[in-house]
Amino acid sequence: MELSATRDAAIREWARHLVPEAFAVPTRAHRVELARASDRTSDFDAWIAEQRRFARTVEYQFGRDAPPHGDHPLGVAIVEHGDERWRWDADCEEPRCLAAKVREDVATFRELWLFLTLTPGPRYAWLPPPDDEDGFEELQLVEPRWKMLWYAEARGQGTARIVTGIDHMDMWERVDTVPLPPRTPFERAAGDILRGHPDRRRHPIRRGRHQREA
Repeated sequence: MELSATRDAAIREWARHLVPEAFAVPTRAHRVELARASDRTSDFDAWIAEQRRFARTVEYQFGRDAPPHGDHPLGVAIVEHGDERWRWDADCEEPRCLAAKVREDVATFRELWLFLTLTPGPRYAWLPPPDDEDGFEELQLVEPRWKMLWYAEARGQGTARIVTGIDHMDMWERVDTVPLPPRTPFERAAGDILRGHPDRRRHPIRRGRHQREA
């Protein structure tokens, strides 16, 4: 009974994302869904906070279907335009791997909001048993603290801004946020997603609208 219920839940979850918009253009997005009116906000800061929370909590639904790097994506990108919400998952820790997927897919999007982050998570390693014990190597937590770099850009819906930051994490809990240093490879990769995009010309950012979150 439990297996059947789990299977039915998986089918319903999978079917919920079979929206026509996901098939309108070729895409490498992990998920496409229609955002409910109650979930949408015109406050870009509130939207960023929502995506940061999502990135810290998202997991693949079933452990056995998770990729080799674990139940959590190595990063996510979220783009909203109109009532559509698109999500891409990272399969490597190099920011350009994720940015390249998104850049090609959003070329025709309009009035979009973009969020991108890397979530390498706590570090684990296979360690041998103590010298006085027999047994096999075990996967053990080596470093619970890590950094979640994030980048958000609004080009439309009444907003033109860029906001960046680094969330200091202990396991999957945020303990602090500091500014993202200028000109990091992560920021360059994220900024290149909309390089040449029409929305950047239609909605230019005024001086001082790039905020490095403190």
